[in-house]
Amino acid sequence: MSRIDQEGWILKSVQDIQELAVDKFLGEPDLDPLKWQLRVVDHQTSEGRNELVQLAKEAVNSRDDILRPYLTGVEQFFKHAAMYERVPRTREGILDLVTQQITAQTQGISQEEIRSVVEIGPIADDLAILASATQPYREDPELVEKNSRFIWDPLKKELFMYIGPEENRILNKSRLLGLIPFSYIDTLRVTKIGSIGASVVATELDLLACLGAEDITAFDKGKLDPQDIARAPGGMGDFRNSGLPKALLLMRTLQGRNPYGKYLGVPGNVIFSKQETEGEFDTKIEDMSEGLEFLFEVIDSAVGKVNTRTYSEKFLPSTPLLWIADAGSDPFVGIEIPGNGNWFNQNLTRVEKETMQQGLEFSLNQLRAIYMMVNRDLPDDHRLQLLFTRLGLVPYFSQTPIASRESAAIAAKLVLFQLGGRDMSGKNFHSDEAPKTLVDEFDRGKSEILRKIMTQLFNISIPQERQEDFSI
Repeated sequence: MSRIDQEGWILKSVQDIQELAVDKFLGEPDLDPLKWQLRVVDHQTSEGRNELVQLAKEAVNSRDDILRPYLTGVEQFFKHAAMYERVPRTREGILDLVTQQITAQTQGISQEEIRSVVEIGPIADDLAILASATQPYREDPELVEKNSRFIWDPLKKELFMYIGPEENRILNKSRLLGLIPFSYIDTLRVTKIGSIGASVVATELDLLACLGAEDITAFDKGKLDPQDIARAPGGMGDFRNSGLPKALLLMRTLQGRNPYGKYLGVPGNVIFSKQETEGEFDTKIEDMSEGLEFLFEVIDSAVGKVNTRTYSEKFLPSTPLLWIADAGSDPFVGIEIPGNGNWFNQNLTRVEKETMQQGLEFSLNQLRAIYMMVNRDLPDDHRLQLLFTRLGLVPYFSQTPIASRESAAIAAKLVLFQLGGRDMSGKNFHSDEAPKTLVDEFDRGKSEILRKIMTQLFNISIPQERQEDFSI
């Protein structure tokens, strides 16, 4: 179909829908992030109560819809509170109880061996935290109602009641018990994260919000295209969102994960020193980076990527800088410490850096710069795709939904480790190189003891030829 035929067909389709659909044109959507943000209403205060009365009149959803999230949360919360009632409140108390119970139900395993296994990792410490955190609710169940909040959605004119911030955190942590140290999650929660870009990084930021991050700001002037939908997380990846600002859609997705998080999506560009602001929501890098504790750079602009390095190297020398490359079948993620000057963790020479920055006003030089940023880590399937791009046959870099999910998981582990005090900078991590666990690993001896304990507790018969696998 020729371009003229396409335009004719589109014009006819538009004409048909204009004739059939009811005219409800409300103008262009307001891009002010505050008009898109969910709003928390504390109905325990007189001011909040008055606001709630007004919002209840405006709400279009039913009473059952309003109460459903809260009632579901309360039911689950008290199940957890009851479950932790029999758990000691200290690490030592938990380890003593577990060791005693295992000793009474197994044979041929000493208490010292049992203790050496069950004390590995954060599970005893964090179980004690949950047992202590839920104790006040067992003593005063009305605390859940006192801490509850109402959430107002200004876009949809919907109102919801929900469990309070602390109760929400307790439930979130309960699903991480023993697998991710709560100390990592607590540090993540208060870390101020800023992202230049809200597209490729969307899945990663969504995952961090699920883990407990509560202070995220993302800048992106772009709008969601149909080709972005498959890689976008949650409600953001919806065809009905086509043409809407990615930053605002991401903000709404993060708030859906946790309505109490401080999430902001800014539909504007991050502007560097020599550039001029053009749009209402464009933000200077100096303002964006104020108080920042972790910087994400995930944009498809070679100029923006280079500018981020030159600026952060000078003004944010010790702030971790994370970047993601959803490259072919083998995506990778890296953390840079800008002051070290190791751009993209590629160990570039001074001459290579100068070459990377030359003539970036031309598209071919931009493509060259992009290639130099990923060259040492690029899988050959994506290198071949980039070759076709260089020859003008492919208009953009392919990025699969698989790669976006895989890179998000790698990035989340690196961020948690970095915040937990382990320096993960200076290297780009592929899936086979990323940390497999976020807790202390078992050596062979401890692993064998654990497997023997499990076999006896579950009364599993092991064939004679496999007995050696469980020997101590």
